[in-house]
Amino acid sequence: MGKLTANQVKNLVEAGTYEDGEGLRLLVKPSGRKTWVLRFQLNGKRREMGLGSYPQLDLKKARAAAYENKVQILNGTDPLAKRQAEQAAQREAARRELAQLITFEKLAADYRDAHGSSWSEKWRKGWLRKLDSAALALCRLDALHSPTSKL
Repeated sequence: MGKLTANQVKNLVEAGTYEDGEGLRLLVKPSGRKTWVLRFQLNGKRREMGLGSYPQLDLKKARAAAYENKVQILNGTDPLAKRQAEQAAQREAARRELAQLITFEKLAADYRDAHGSSWSEKWRKGWLRKLDSAALALCRLDALHSPTSKL
């Protein structure tokens, strides 16, 4: 490893792929944007994994990231699949957290605010009374008995 120097990386402007060695490459786009990519082969399948953009990830950090990923590859772990699984887990955790913030009561109020202006006064009062006496009462009761209840 180590064909590129920090000065070379900084001064590269011509679009192309520049090899540093051991699968680490610097891609320079026609726009001048520079990104680090690790190319590797695992179980007979060739993969490319983005490591980050220059200058946020300089040459030294890119080599360190490539080394860490190479260790995983040597241990038989696909670092790209691992990263994708971690990102999926983070998205799912964020989705669950957001779902806990949105309650049925809030959705009902949002619906009423969005559509209630076209309802007659009698319809609106009846809709709110039925909703409050049935559905929202059940939601409150469910919240009291929920193991994750904050009450």
